[in-house]
Amino acid sequence: MIESAIESVLLPLACAVAILLMPRLPWSTESTQREESWSGSLAVALLVILTLFMLEGTGFTSLAQRWYWISVTAFIIGVGGLFESGRHGTTINSAAIVLGVLVLRIPAFDSLTERVALALIALLGASIIRPLMLRDPVRTPSAIAVSCASLSVVMLAAGSLKFALVAAALAALCTAAALLACVSRTFSAGRSLAIGAVTVSLTLALCGYGYHSESGVAPSNFAALWIAPFLLAIPLAGRSARWATVTLTLITLLCAGAAARALYAIEQAEALDQDSSSYTSNTEGQSNES
Repeated sequence: MIESAIESVLLPLACAVAILLMPRLPWSTESTQREESWSGSLAVALLVILTLFMLEGTGFTSLAQRWYWISVTAFIIGVGGLFESGRHGTTINSAAIVLGVLVLRIPAFDSLTERVALALIALLGASIIRPLMLRDPVRTPSAIAVSCASLSVVMLAAGSLKFALVAAALAALCTAAALLACVSRTFSAGRSLAIGAVTVSLTLALCGYGYHSESGVAPSNFAALWIAPFLLAIPLAGRSARWATVTLTLITLLCAGAAARALYAIEQAEALDQDSSSYTSNTEGQSNES
């Protein structure tokens, strides 16, 4: 089972990184500044879809289960992100984000009003992460990676291995993007990758709450894990690389704290269920004896 889980992450990750590295301009030795990879959102979409394929086979294409619509969201955002660097790229990408969130089918978020509100939240997240990725293409994907990795741990503890693997794959891709930008001073994974990653992570957080609302994890924990990377937007983080590193450390601590709180809540809920089951069994046993 462990080998299968590793394969479900590594193969999609390898394909996504290959797509991310496909544009040649970001690797040009003649460039004097960082060049964005235009395939970032496509890498995110491919990662999500391939991970679902490894987990579910071709069955997810039927959209028979509500959470399969994550693949549609990833596809829409992946295509929309290809236009990010164009003349009307921001408008097209924003429209893709709205459409991608509106097509979601998640328990607890069924009404159109709720989905519109979530689409606006996703747009806000995109507007925040866009300049952050331009300013700091190393720490921004690093912060998203920390957020997604923590979300993966919470999902796994809540009993959702599939959601956990998708989040883990996304965390691995963002980590690779940060490492590549760190190795090469001319490479950037691009705004489209950051926007795609935070939008998909939002859908994963919504799925976590929608499918595991009875696990004991408060909505604020899922919200904190998603919001954490945006702390890089505080003015202090933009003053110097040193303060940006300090902020990234605070983001890591915040995610660790939110994850620990969520794990404790899950543990308490499971203990309460066991006590209730034990009490019910004892009561039934006493009734039978009578």
